[in-house]
Amino acid sequence: QFWPLGPSAPEGYLCRVAMERRRGTSLVSWLQGKTSAGSPTVHIIDEVDTYCRSFLGAASAARALLVQLCPTFERLNSEIAIHRDVNARNLLVHCYSDSVAGEPLSDITAPDAAQLEFSLVDFGSSTDAKAWLAGGEGSWQQENPTGDARYWGPASWMRFLGGAQAIAKDPNWLRQYSRRLDLFALAVCALEILAKLHTARCPSEASLRSLPQSRGAEVHLVHGVQRLRASWSGYWKMAVGSFERLAEYSRLVCCGDKHGAAQRWQELSKGNLPGILAGRLRELCDDLVSMGDLCRRQIGASAETWVQAADALDALREMAHEGSSLEWAELARRLGPAPALPARRNQGHMALMAARAAPPPPLPQQQMQTPQQQQQQQQQQ
Repeated sequence: QFWPLGPSAPEGYLCRVAMERRRGTSLVSWLQGKTSAGSPTVHIIDEVDTYCRSFLGAASAARALLVQLCPTFERLNSEIAIHRDVNARNLLVHCYSDSVAGEPLSDITAPDAAQLEFSLVDFGSSTDAKAWLAGGEGSWQQENPTGDARYWGPASWMRFLGGAQAIAKDPNWLRQYSRRLDLFALAVCALEILAKLHTARCPSEASLRSLPQSRGAEVHLVHGVQRLRASWSGYWKMAVGSFERLAEYSRLVCCGDKHGAAQRWQELSKGNLPGILAGRLRELCDDLVSMGDLCRRQIGASAETWVQAADALDALREMAHEGSSLEWAELARRLGPAPALPARRNQGHMALMAARAAPPPPLPQQQMQTPQQQQQQQQQQ
């Protein structure tokens, strides 16, 4: 929210930041804490069962993120704004079971999904939802991609490297960039949760071969998880590497090294980066579909939870795939309503205070510029 400071400072405003009003820590820090603490020293009797349950816990946590924030994004993108910088630093997570009487817990296994509360913060890069599709100022045609490029989809890279006309030629990439920007980035955040909370050691082949035939579904699940982890690792490595090259390009531009910046730009623009990322994503999406099928084959007391995990994996495939037309309303219908949280009930999981207050004055945004845009700006000056 923004408030005028008064007549003494007509151009001054007081800003209250949403993340100061929500409890929790950034998702990236929380995940880092979960993965860096080290596995608890316990004797595992059944490593296959432990591995499968660890994956189920991670999938349930990823599903909780989608279930809680889907209604928020449905309203946000339809009525208020396109966030444009959804990433693990701009999501807060509060885990009710992380501490007891102020003392942190030592167990780092995937937490109970019912104990997790997610919030969306940092709207500094957002743009008006109606203007985004209107074709003028603030539209996808006028605004360059912004935010953390690790969470850009192929369409965002194509828009940045080739301009608005490049994605306008492909209806799938046009839909992904103009209507599913936040949807895609949230899917990447959920996949991060899935990968980083699944911390159990993979069972040995000897352990898998020793299982009776009646546990064949678990064996197939273990192999499916390994394939999914490999495809995610391949995609994420490519996304991080592209982000680092873009950061180096930006650094060279800021330092005034035109020759070095031009070299980095050529490396980015001539390497078919959007196409390579799209190929990695298709492999990942295929493995998500296969894992959904494997989850539905699991039996026992947790069969219903496995089905919910399968639904979440299917949803992630639809959120990430370039050919999908899934939008927030359909996603919410598929996943079902969010359960009540242990203490304070979910209040929309986002500070929508600005929507109820008078709209703040437009704030200048510094965006990444292509070499062509830099040249045009210099000529205008």
